[in-house]
Amino acid sequence: MRILHISSADNKGGGARSAYRLHRSLIEQGIESRMYVKNKFTNDESVIKFVAENSLKNRFLFSLRRRWETGNVGYFTVNNSLHIGFAPPTSPFGLAPLSQIPETDLVNFHWIAGFWDFRLLPFLASKSKAIVWRLSDMNPFTGGCFVDNDCNRFTKSCGRCPCLHSKKKNDLSRRSLSLKKHIIKALPKGFIHLVAQSRWIQEKIQSSAVFGGLPVTRIPNGINTQQFRPRNTREARAEFGIQEDHSVILFVAQSLSNPVKGSSFFAEAIGRVVENFKSPITVVALGQDDFPIIEDVCIIKMNIEDDEKLTLAYSAADVFVITSLQDNFPNTVLESMACGTPVVGFAVGGIPDMVIDGETGFLAPVKDTGALAQKIIEIISNKNLRSHLSDKCREHITMKFSLEMQTKSYITLYDELLA
Repeated sequence: MRILHISSADNKGGGARSAYRLHRSLIEQGIESRMYVKNKFTNDESVIKFVAENSLKNRFLFSLRRRWETGNVGYFTVNNSLHIGFAPPTSPFGLAPLSQIPETDLVNFHWIAGFWDFRLLPFLASKSKAIVWRLSDMNPFTGGCFVDNDCNRFTKSCGRCPCLHSKKKNDLSRRSLSLKKHIIKALPKGFIHLVAQSRWIQEKIQSSAVFGGLPVTRIPNGINTQQFRPRNTREARAEFGIQEDHSVILFVAQSLSNPVKGSSFFAEAIGRVVENFKSPITVVALGQDDFPIIEDVCIIKMNIEDDEKLTLAYSAADVFVITSLQDNFPNTVLESMACGTPVVGFAVGGIPDMVIDGETGFLAPVKDTGALAQKIIEIISNKNLRSHLSDKCREHITMKFSLEMQTKSYITLYDELLA
């Protein structure tokens, strides 16, 4: 069995990290697995980097193609990229990625925006017996957005896209969705099998105009529980220069300023905590970009790429707070609970699939910062509760979300599709 994972990157970003973890776990299980990526960040020889021809002619053709495909230069920002949270189904590389694909029995797609052109899917029928597509977000079945903010236009035809601030009926989002529907409809029956990580995205898939009717299997992400484990709290805090008498609240996002991650709601909730909890508080914010200033709170902001150091950050915290407004199945929740750190967050997306309310953390209604603050205070003010939640977190992850369990589920699916 030869498996090829196609991803925009191998180990940077939530979707890429999940793909790489599965890839390495398959190898450990004796499966011949490789990755094919646009951006390579590891030295792993089993990861193949796509090499683009960077000639002046190709750059010029790319520029013309992107302008023609969007039909409106106004969609572009000054740095020639689309607005955050939107990616069309086309790629600047056209057909080129297809020519460098190694021989394989089955292709497993992951997060491929900006790399793999949707129009290449029909050509894979001659190179792979089946396609498994693990959906990290909504982009593969929307007109281009990664999350739809509950506009639900993807269930019919898109158009007048809120993400693009578009008032046009036949805008880029509608043309993109139409292209996707046409391509998927023309593929051989049973060629694509979808993997949903959460109940939430499985429901979205089944209601979509692009993927509705295709077979879907739900396989949650798994975590290496030997790598992500509880560490000594005092040593972890010393690593980051955190004072021992402070309550520590953790916030993690690849882009701290991404509005979907809700850092403004986090800041509002912590402001409420400060008003009602008089002991000193340190907020550790992990990620890139700007982060809100919170009065009377010590804020430590950094970007950590190393998983070993990441476990220290989780172990240093009394509670991990996630304020995503829409989220499929964030790895950060798994990582935090594997390290024994309870989670407080909004009950959105796949978060309720992971967090057992009252057992491994607490859930609050979306955007309800008052309820969120109350649950944070319950945890940081009660050492016995914190210890109970910590034990339950670790137990829950090892029982339900280990990397080994996830890998076995994928091997079973691969066997069924290749039989």
